[in-house]
Amino acid sequence: LVMDVRAMAQTAAAIAVGLRNYRDDFDMVGVIANKCGSNYHGQLVRDALPDDLPLWAALKRDESIELPERHLGLVQPSEQKEDWIESRLESGADLLEEAGILPFLDT
Repeated sequence: LVMDVRAMAQTAAAIAVGLRNYRDDFDMVGVIANKCGSNYHGQLVRDALPDDLPLWAALKRDESIELPERHLGLVQPSEQKEDWIESRLESGADLLEEAGILPFLDT
């Protein structure tokens, strides 16, 4: 589960546990906390999760990977500069590598 944890820690854990327990035919194996404000914020989320639902990574807030949005949707790639999407993808890959999450994605 990848979830936006801005302005929450224990609530994020409660939502993750609720989603995990909602259906029997779904196996949630871990959580990726997106948009963490600090390392301490990530630790709060980690501490609030039960032992059988690990926090795989706490990704920091990073505007270089955000997709611009407007009322009723996202700004279209065709409205952006030519290398816009590639730079977002590169920044996102760098963030995942820094967080140590890439080994989990290979399984």
